[in-house]
Amino acid sequence: MAQDTTLHNKPFHNFMDLYENGLLKPNSYSCPSDAGADTIVKPGSNYYRAGSYRTNWGDRPTTRSWARSRGLFGIGENEDNFGLEGVTDGTSNTLAFSEAVVGTDNNKNKVLGGIALVDMAVVTNFAEIPFADLNARGPNNTILNPYTGDQENRSGARWAYSQMIFSGFHTISPPNSPTCADSSSTPDMLCAVSASSYHPGGANAVMTDGSVRFFSETIDCGPTPSTVTSFAGYTDSASPRGVWGALGTRAGGESKSP
Repeated sequence: MAQDTTLHNKPFHNFMDLYENGLLKPNSYSCPSDAGADTIVKPGSNYYRAGSYRTNWGDRPTTRSWARSRGLFGIGENEDNFGLEGVTDGTSNTLAFSEAVVGTDNNKNKVLGGIALVDMAVVTNFAEIPFADLNARGPNNTILNPYTGDQENRSGARWAYSQMIFSGFHTISPPNSPTCADSSSTPDMLCAVSASSYHPGGANAVMTDGSVRFFSETIDCGPTPSTVTSFAGYTDSASPRGVWGALGTRAGGESKSP
């Protein structure tokens, strides 16, 4: 495999260097099956370029300002620091990365790439989010109440941003389900992002041990709507989202494997 030298020897000394060089995305961050993955979101600005690949944030929605995660990645002042020793479910049983279709003007009302606006704020402990996802589907692979705002706030629009809607995914609903965001704000504030791809039937993902696997869009995600009413802890309780949810937790204590 040829080495990707897009960012080689660039003067990245801190976060702002990466932020201000957002156009210098590694070529390998674009899935060949997604034509929108190379979108320059805001021409004339150095900040925004889309990307295909996302980090695992676990089986519960996360917000921009309070984003403690049950997955392998997270952001925010409340986030715990941990190494591989914190992946007690096992590196072969814990997702690290997945692909997700980039949102563009061409697919903003589609299941793949679009963001369905739902009333997430009234969902108690987010227990009913899979139900909301299913209710967000319209006819012919469309979504109901799609986000039609600025391109820079769409799914995957900023490859170098750590906010959930741009560079993360959840294991709440199976691959190729609608991505949902709270209708009362911009999509980056409160969302549930689904893994997705244009590959028939599912999406590729990388496990924490480095292995690559294809996950079906029919993978078990638990009851719909979920009967769970709360999580016993941030990382120490089993996922209510079936096999897919269990693969998203790093320390849920589940015995699930791909």
